[in-house]
Amino acid sequence: MWDSVRALTKRINVPVTASTTAAEAAEMRRDPWSQSAKYGLGFVYFSVVLLVITAFIRFYHIWGDKMRIAFHKEQQPQPMTNATQADEYELPSAGTDNSTAHFFPLRPYHRQLPGENP
Repeated sequence: MWDSVRALTKRINVPVTASTTAAEAAEMRRDPWSQSAKYGLGFVYFSVVLLVITAFIRFYHIWGDKMRIAFHKEQQPQPMTNATQADEYELPSAGTDNSTAHFFPLRPYHRQLPGENP
């Protein structure tokens, strides 16, 4: 990995030596790597602005959730204080609660099927 980083560094920062030809020197002046920092700074500034906007929205939602929870706790319904009689709406017990009829009666009431041994 360090070899690739070193190779990239050599490509970006090419030193001018005595063996450099005039064409190479002209090409190095035309090299876009020397001006690439302004694009890098643009991405950094964009990232910082995006981070600030995202953090602002996140804190706004957290604060809004806390406020919503507080308002909800304030508006809890109060228990009714005998505004109406409770038994006014209660139904009396149905007549079937003391019934002796069963879905599955005991054996004496059970009819024997043909071929069934008692």
